Amino acid sequence: SSNNKFDEYVEKATAEALPTGEEDIALSLEICDLIRSGTVPPKDAAKAIKQRILHNNPNVQLHALRLADVCVKNGGFNFIVEVVSPDFINELQRNILGSSPSQSKSNADVRDLFLELIHSWSIAFKGQYQLKNIQSLHDQIESSGYKFPESASVLSAFIDTSVAPAWVDSSTCMNCSTPFTLTNRKHHCRNCGNVFDQKCSSHAIPLPHYGFNVPVRVCDTCYHKFKKSKSTRKGSTATNNSSDIIEEDQDLLRAIELSLADSRPPPQRQQSQPEPQPELQAHASNEEEDDPDLKAAIEASLKEMNGKNPQSSPAVNLSNTQQQNASKASATYSHDLTQTEIENINLFAAIVDRLEQSPPGAILRNKEIQDLYESLSSLRPKLARSLAETIGKYDTLVENHAKLSTVVRYYDAMLERRFQ
Repeated sequence: SSNNKFDEYVEKATAEALPTGEEDIALSLEICDLIRSGTVPPKDAAKAIKQRILHNNPNVQLHALRLADVCVKNGGFNFIVEVVSPDFINELQRNILGSSPSQSKSNADVRDLFLELIHSWSIAFKGQYQLKNIQSLHDQIESSGYKFPESASVLSAFIDTSVAPAWVDSSTCMNCSTPFTLTNRKHHCRNCGNVFDQKCSSHAIPLPHYGFNVPVRVCDTCYHKFKKSKSTRKGSTATNNSSDIIEEDQDLLRAIELSLADSRPPPQRQQSQPEPQPELQAHASNEEEDDPDLKAAIEASLKEMNGKNPQSSPAVNLSNTQQQNASKASATYSHDLTQTEIENINLFAAIVDRLEQSPPGAILRNKEIQDLYESLSSLRPKLARSLAETIGKYDTLVENHAKLSTVVRYYDAMLERRFQ
């Protein structure tokens, strides 16, 4: 199984015979890819590494601590959450440091490396609510009398927290809207997480940014997007100077800040009433002026009809009923995207296209980009509901169009009989 293979990799990367200070970087990165791609659950990965850190051989402990640091920097956000959880980091603190320096019985090198990692992780994850336990542990260790190394630090930009997106479920293909059946099976795109049928997800490409170094299934949209970005990178030359890059980053930050400001919910406004449709008589009068014979025939037909059915109030009531139904229909479809949300999606798409050409971890340099991503992630359910409602609205309009065509055909036939 994948877990047994992962355990073998961890044991090999932290072997007792491996000289101190010589890490197998290629094997460590392969372990990170297994974690980030979801092949091995982050909780199981953290448990396997923790067992090696608690080994009675100091050399194994040193290698395991360095492996944990590499996985934190390259294994994705879900693994970081497991590492800073009390089940992982607090247990290591009790076994390696004890309650005070005088009670610690662990190896001095292991203790110093552990303090260095705690210090660097607390700096890198400062201000992140989900990772606040590491900061609390840092303060607790410092208050117990331990001294942290002053030079140990790491920037958040060097930590790649990207993980494969969570899979979205649907009963129809999210590209062609074809329902899934026993023969038309559903497939998930490993790049965007959406669900498609075989026709719309027949391509496979490697996704190294998510840890998939072998070709995996992707949808047609992601496939063409990757091919387009790859050809664009080949045909373009990176000749931008540093001043232009800084200016573009500042413009991008301003755009993100404005977008986040606009994405805040606006004050509740009264729903606008549907505008009354123009009078049919005014439109009919224009046509009647163009054709005198048709005008005379219609007037004669209307006089005869009014003679048989003089009341005109049902037509007015019918018009009012139609307007009420239209207003109800417009109120029902309330999941449409606002103009601000559409602009945010377009902005984020432009940012992603640009960051594909940037070094790994560049997306974490600005918290605004993460905030924009979180605000857009909440739109997925709304988009699914909007799509379903739009399909329902389309079916209603098609049905009304068929009724209108039938009425117009009857009316034309009636006019032809009048002319005869």
